[in-house]
Order: sequence, then structure tokens, then C-alpha cells
Amino acid sequence: MTLATFYGGSVATWQRVLGDELHYHHGLFADGDDLADALRRAVRVLYPYLPHGARVLDVGCGWGGPLAMLVEERGCAATGVTISSTQRHHAAVRGLDVRCVDVETVAELGRFDVALLLESFEHIVDKAALLARLRGCASRIVLRVNCQDHAPAGVRFGGTMHMVDSRTLRALLEAAGWRIWVWRDRRPASLASQPAWRERLRRLPPDVVAGDEHLATFLGWVEDVMRDQRAWAQANPLLEIVAD
Repeated sequence: MTLATFYGGSVATWQRVLGDELHYHHGLFADGDDLADALRRAVRVLYPYLPHGARVLDVGCGWGGPLAMLVEERGCAATGVTISSTQRHHAAVRGLDVRCVDVETVAELGRFDVALLLESFEHIVDKAALLARLRGCASRIVLRVNCQDHAPAGVRFGGTMHMVDSRTLRALLEAAGWRIWVWRDRRPASLASQPAWRERLRRLPPDVVAGDEHLATFLGWVEDVMRDQRAWAQANPLLEIVAD
């Protein structure tokens, strides 16, 4: 299955799992938060690095949840890119500027103040090449990345994620010429995401999950993580990085 097909499932079904705003990333929870609150907070904590009115390239923008927040709350001139025509169509219906391209092969990305990769860098195959390209088209890069520190680099999540450890990620950024000035692990605040996703995925009819490779992969991953979430969290940081 291609990455474009993997992200081409039913929007209505994904809304049952992710919520109406379709944020497909971990939430960052504070006391009293539900998943929707935590998902919005996960974007808003990045606002200090995304100036009002900035030209932002949202790489792997999905169905447009974070992109809409940047436009509506920060007044950003925000452009999203996704490899999925289904995601692009949904975002376009919402009035968002989204291009359906493979960011690793498209000839021209444009010029931006900030490149944002919100749990999308995992899908990039040639990470060094993309970081170098983004260095040429954006003045700043803001990432939140799931790393795999206690296992060899490899392909995960239905063959769609190309995982690296945090040391390798830092080396790749620095080799591409990025100067890192924020580096923090957001995993502890994100852990309530997984039980919330598991509950919603389990509510779907089993035949719907079994008939969609992405949903089946997602549920299988959540179930694996929840067997020993604390150990998994220690081995797999969720890194928030800002570099100029």
C-alpha cells in the first residue's frame, strides 16, 4: 500500500476517531483536558515559534486541523502539503490552501518563514535530503517527531514510518545547517492520547477496522503501546524541536 492510499480512508470514520477537527497527532494534556482540548494545546504551544502573519509551510498537513488554527488564530499565510488527494479535498472544502504533492519529489516548494512538521517527519524516507531542501526554502523549522531510541532504525506503522533515534535526528538537522535552539521531550504530557484513541477505535465496527489497513494498524499499535506504556514512553521520546 502506498502512503497516499494509507491516508485515503473515509473522512467520516476518521472523524469518529480523531474528532471533527481531524488533528492526527498526539495531544498535550493538562488537568481537566479532554482529547480535543489537548490536541488544540499541542498546536498552541508552538505559537511562540510561529509569528503572527508568518508564511508557514505545513508539511504533512493531513486533513487540515492544525493548518486551520494557524490561519484563524495566528493570521498565518499557511500552505499545507499532503500526499493524499482525500485529505487535500477535505482541506480545500474547509477553504484551506493545500497542495497534493509528494514533498520528497516535488520540484518547487516555495519560500516560507517557517516549515512546520507536526508528527509527519516520520514518514519521510530521505530525511537528510528533505532537511536540506527545507533549509533552502524556510528560515525556521518547527518539528514534533516520534523517535525510536531503544531499537534499531527501521520501518514501522504498516510500512509507512521510517524511524530514527533522537541522536541521529539531531545529527541530521545539524548536518543540513539548522541551528537548534529548542529541544524538549513532550512524551510525558502526551500519554493520555493513546487510551483515548484506543477507546474510540474500539467503538468502530470490527469489520470497518479490519477492512481498512490504516485503522487496523493504528489500533494494533495503540494496543501494543498500552501493554507497557511507561516503558514504551521511556524508549520513544516525542521531541519538539525548533531550529533556525
